[in-house]
Amino acid sequence: MISTVAGPLPFIKSGKVRAIGIAGPERSKSLPNVPTFAELGMPQFESRGWFGIVAPARTSPDIIRVFSRQVWEITQSEEYTSKVIDFFGFDVAKVSPQNFKEFLIKDRAKWKELVVQMGDAINN
Repeated sequence: MISTVAGPLPFIKSGKVRAIGIAGPERSKSLPNVPTFAELGMPQFESRGWFGIVAPARTSPDIIRVFSRQVWEITQSEEYTSKVIDFFGFDVAKVSPQNFKEFLIKDRAKWKELVVQMGDAINN
């Protein structure tokens, strides 16, 4: 099964399910003893969920700047990150507001290429 950490985490911690790898770029704080797929010799196998906040294109740059700063401060705080890790098993990503657009462009291109490759494999 491939899943976010949150769903199977209680079963992993109880020993009913064994985690074999983390698909993110680094080990999960919730499961620090579980290696990443890259550590297991599969560096191309990386997949992770993410959450982000976007605004309409015509939103004032001043509003974007203030909102971005406030959200960033909250999501990087120890109180927030510890609750997200403890409750959901999620690690908080380090994509800054300034780099979020670039992250979205790269993520879209990555998954678009994978869909093309899958289509080629199915059609051949």
